[in-house]
Amino acid sequence: MDLINFLAAILTTWRIAAALYFEYGPGDAFVRMRNWAALNSPFWNKQLSCFWCCTLWAALVVLPFYLLLPWPLYPVAFSGAAVLLTHGGRVIQQEMRDHG
Repeated sequence: MDLINFLAAILTTWRIAAALYFEYGPGDAFVRMRNWAALNSPFWNKQLSCFWCCTLWAALVVLPFYLLLPWPLYPVAFSGAAVLLTHGGRVIQQEMRDHG
């Protein structure tokens, strides 16, 4: 079970980071968050403008769940796996090249 929880944490971290960096989100929530950061917080603007930074912040959010109560990670991990299995990894790699 530890390996499953570890893999769920990895996929969840990736999924959250990808959502923060690339996606619109429900009701454009992620776009609004990035726009707010661009206007109001130089620190968070830099963090949300860097995919690698988003992975770090996502990992910090995921870590307590992984250590204490890992099952809530599963739905997000399943979503991450589904995105990757439908060529989401290629799409994100292209997006990263385009962003620079």
